[in-house]
Amino acid sequence: MFAWRVCKDILPTPVNLRWKKVVEESLCCFCLDNEEDINHALLICPTNQIVWQKYFPLFKVFNSSLTFLQTVRRIQMQGSEEDFTLFFVLCWSLWYRRNQMQMEQTIIQPVQAAEHAISIYKAFKDVQGTTSRQQLQQLSKWQAPPDGFLKVNVDGAIFVDQRRAGIGVVLWDTNGVVLMAASKTEMEVDEAATIEAIAVLRGIQLCLPLGIPKLIIETYCPNVVQELQSSKALYASAGNLFADIKHLLLHFQEYKWHMLLG
Repeated sequence: MFAWRVCKDILPTPVNLRWKKVVEESLCCFCLDNEEDINHALLICPTNQIVWQKYFPLFKVFNSSLTFLQTVRRIQMQGSEEDFTLFFVLCWSLWYRRNQMQMEQTIIQPVQAAEHAISIYKAFKDVQGTTSRQQLQQLSKWQAPPDGFLKVNVDGAIFVDQRRAGIGVVLWDTNGVVLMAASKTEMEVDEAATIEAIAVLRGIQLCLPLGIPKLIIETYCPNVVQELQSSKALYASAGNLFADIKHLLLHFQEYKWHMLLG
């Protein structure tokens, strides 16, 4: 629906609202230097460039004078179906960021918005790939760990308005009884994946002194799990953090990852 609305140029950008005589000013709420039409809001605003450079390398070969629809057609011709989908996922993230600023006066960093959207998209793909009702329930419903394992649930959150971040950790036994719970304020973090990784690290640090042999680590962030299971670095800015997690995991006799869709 979002892709259809943006291609039809019927999103409520200031330029469109001014044309309908709803508003008088049509400047971008971020750069304050240019009128905000679809092209500016999603593609060429200077504040958005870090997203396109980091997550969509194909964008570098396009001429900045192209209209939004011309850019879409180029991606159709030169990119893959995955590129086409990712393009609109990133556009949606930037539109969401823009709306938070315009309507709530909430500042969200571009990369944070993009990683949030990508995480949602990857979770959606995981659900699409499930072949049975039982598998879908396992992804969406919390379950106690099997015999021989303990489970640690970890989650992180960024509070942009307070310039703070925090993590929560809960350790469970096979009967679903809470053995330990903790929360901690963390340093200011810009990227959603970073605070989620910090939550994983704190969870492991909490469990290690307890001598737990077998552990299930349950998180809402597929990007972090993908990074920790991959030999390639997806988040260079948090490379040391992921390396520390991988090192600590070696101290367990066995560990498993589990994704929970919230």
